[in-house]
Amino acid sequence: MQLHEKLTAHGLACTRLEIAATTTDGQELSRVRRHDGLLTVQAIADRTRWQLDGWLTRRRLAAPITTLRLTPHGVLRQAGLQTNCGVSRAPTGTEHTARCTASKAC
Repeated sequence: MQLHEKLTAHGLACTRLEIAATTTDGQELSRVRRHDGLLTVQAIADRTRWQLDGWLTRRRLAAPITTLRLTPHGVLRQAGLQTNCGVSRAPTGTEHTARCTASKAC
């Protein structure tokens, strides 16, 4: 995915992803999806797919989606950070504090 490649090229990663869409009739849809840990290419793709599926199947949109935007939130420097390597766990208090400080979102 281009988003992940651009973040990685700048030594960055993100913990949250805003998925926004616009339909041909001008309806704006947006949702921020979070992840415990750094979002990998697969995690970004999964969250985007899940959100689009939800909008298309549950909301029964009156018009097709024409624009899709992915915006990273909770952006952190990737240097020295290690991803979860597929292990799902809740962040420790220190990790959560570091994320909040870096993203200024808490």
